[in-house]
Amino acid sequence: MANGATIWARKTIDSEIFYNKPDKWFKIWFYIVNTVNHKEHQSFNRSEGYMTNDQICAATKATIDQTKKCLCYLRKMGMIRTTRSTRGFAIKVLAYNKYQDLNLYKSTAPGTRKAPEKHQRSTTINKNEKNEKNEKNIYIELLDYFNSLTGKKYRMTQAKATMVKARLKTFTPEDIKKAIRLRLNDPNAMGKNASGKIWAYDWNSLFRNDENMDRALNLKGSFLKDEKFYIEELKLGMAAFVKKHGDEKFAQYSEFI
Repeated sequence: MANGATIWARKTIDSEIFYNKPDKWFKIWFYIVNTVNHKEHQSFNRSEGYMTNDQICAATKATIDQTKKCLCYLRKMGMIRTTRSTRGFAIKVLAYNKYQDLNLYKSTAPGTRKAPEKHQRSTTINKNEKNEKNEKNIYIELLDYFNSLTGKKYRMTQAKATMVKARLKTFTPEDIKKAIRLRLNDPNAMGKNASGKIWAYDWNSLFRNDENMDRALNLKGSFLKDEKFYIEELKLGMAAFVKKHGDEKFAQYSEFI
């Protein structure tokens, strides 16, 4: 093939970025691995390349925020190394040569290929049950967080679980918590709108789709400044913070202590 090819191991579907991170993150990772040079070429060696955040966004339909967070994660996990320049950055996939070598996937012990089917089936079931339990714990955690900040008493239902599961494909639990907090600092979401409804207290209006969640995360101006201000104020200590800003604000930002 003129443009070469990349190799993906079967165990990729068990990797952290595939299974536990927003789906856009794996799409970005997939794009990076398939975009860097597969052979020596001009200014870059095999496993290296040059790209921009806008280029990644255009190719993966990810937002700038999703792209930056994914790149940060990939650097932290030792999967890539980047060097920033004026318009973009040079990038190197650190284990490219290891995993883009077919010899790595050749079995040296033929007998190990025939693992007992019953054992494989049991392992898969146990793993799925564990993952399902972890997912449900995250659902409950986010619901409790929403209730604690809004004063609501929502209960987890199948419909709400479906919404949370869908949002977690794009956003991290930390992103969702931030969106909840930012809406509480948004005058429009707090009732200063034509209908007078306090949308910040409405679960469905936030969790209904990715657009609403993304809109909350990208609130500008005083809302983001308030968030940074109150987090900084936590350094005063609990008693001083509550005295100065009240119990409600402390409940909203106490997780940053």
